[in-house]
Amino acid sequence: SYAEGINIGIKKKKADWYIISNNDVIYKKPLAEHISKLDPDVFYSYVYHPVNHQLWVWDYVTGCNLFISHKLWKAVGEIDVKCWPLYFEDVDYSYRAVQAGFGLGVLDVNELGVYHLEMEREKDRSELKQSLNKEREIIKAYVRAKHGF
Repeated sequence: SYAEGINIGIKKKKADWYIISNNDVIYKKPLAEHISKLDPDVFYSYVYHPVNHQLWVWDYVTGCNLFISHKLWKAVGEIDVKCWPLYFEDVDYSYRAVQAGFGLGVLDVNELGVYHLEMEREKDRSELKQSLNKEREIIKAYVRAKHGF
């Protein structure tokens, strides 16, 4: 699963920062200079979702591109592999990060030179989401129950 792949990759190599990126994210600029300026007490992504009580009762960052410090990883732990095949692991990890005392941060895609191809594939993704709707609802219920909501 997506979560298992992330966990295996992070366990293989200790680093100050781990960048989790979908395969359709393109970097047009070097990231090294920007990563050195990040706060290790913050869980970063490019998209921030405030509380939406119809979906979740907590804020979260979107998992298309995550920046996890080693400090955060040690405190929060692995990505939950029960978020299978690939949904809501970002929502769950955001909740766990905040509960562990970490903040949520948003990075500027223009400043970092990041381009996400997802928008060009929106029709395909919409069809995929519909075909996996049952799985999405099961995982959503699991994450809500896990955190008591």
